[in-house]
Amino acid sequence: MYCSRHFIRRARVFKNNTALYIILLIFFKANAQPDTAQIAHVNKTNESYLSFVTCENKAFVTTKNGKIVVWDLTLQDTIHFAPHDTSDWFTCLALDRQNQVYAGTSRGEVYRINTSSLTPTLVLNSKYFVFAICFNSNNKMLLAVKYAIYDPYKRKSWSGFTSHASGLIYSRQKFFSAPQFDFHDSKDRWWLCASHGEFGGDVQIFDTKNEKIYDKKIESIVFPNLTPKSVFEDTSGNVYITSGLQHFMNFGEIYRIGNDDVAKKIFDSDVYAKEEKESDSVGGLFIGPGVYNKFDGNIYLYTSNGIYRAMMFSDGSIKKLEPILNPSLHWSREPLAIGVGMAVHQMAVTSDNKLIFLTENDGLGIYDWKRLTLLR
Repeated sequence: MYCSRHFIRRARVFKNNTALYIILLIFFKANAQPDTAQIAHVNKTNESYLSFVTCENKAFVTTKNGKIVVWDLTLQDTIHFAPHDTSDWFTCLALDRQNQVYAGTSRGEVYRINTSSLTPTLVLNSKYFVFAICFNSNNKMLLAVKYAIYDPYKRKSWSGFTSHASGLIYSRQKFFSAPQFDFHDSKDRWWLCASHGEFGGDVQIFDTKNEKIYDKKIESIVFPNLTPKSVFEDTSGNVYITSGLQHFMNFGEIYRIGNDDVAKKIFDSDVYAKEEKESDSVGGLFIGPGVYNKFDGNIYLYTSNGIYRAMMFSDGSIKKLEPILNPSLHWSREPLAIGVGMAVHQMAVTSDNKLIFLTENDGLGIYDWKRLTLLR
């Protein structure tokens, strides 16, 4: 039996008979976030977005309806994109080592999209639903399909992963769980992650250089205790995992994994709330995705209280957490927890130092440190 500290805290909430009160607080807190900066809205598609990649001055975005929307980030307008087959249902996007854009589909096709003409070219048909695409340091393509990591050239697959969500009981069964998001780091490790509310999360790692499941244990992290929201890397090769959940209370943690594969917790929402005296009836900060900004050496996070800048010490610990922007966004209920799901799913920094983030219901946010524009 594996019982997490999160479960113990949830039990205390029930014990104090405050569950209904907390649910009401969560509802109003999640739907009443004040603007703290000028916000412009550009409405072109009325689509709900799933993921994005940026290339040059364009953002390529997949939608919940299986389409691809292309935004000109300079003009802040859409650019017409029409696939050869209108029945294609696009599921994911990726960039190769030459910064070419690739898109996977539900039928197993992989297209390369010319970033100038926006012409798609079919380069592969795996016949398997493509959840994610990765290019290793040799620019070889690997796919995440329904039950495995798949090499479409050798027709070889890998499925014996551990580190899965399992609720209160930690099962060590080996299988592959389809990712909700992924990240490829400078050491050729492919991180494939998913969050399942109160039931924890999956963190599966594949060595794309040697084409094998990454079997080195990362010390100090109990993976089933995570509800991962993002994985990203700094310029020194340190990998960061943000983890967050709102289930009766807010939870949030950030881990930094060094080159020695030892993880250090550099942020804990409970500790922060106590030190800053910002704790309320639903705990500290609900942590969402993050990104490292090479232009200023800081980490940027989306939380239940908006965007924060995490200024770093040279040893990788967080020196200060500073609120930057708190836009009014539309939050949705978390299907596997009693609370809301994170309103922002992905963050990045563009080549000209703008913060870009993908929301659940409000489109793509572009923040130039003075003004926020929501593109939808």
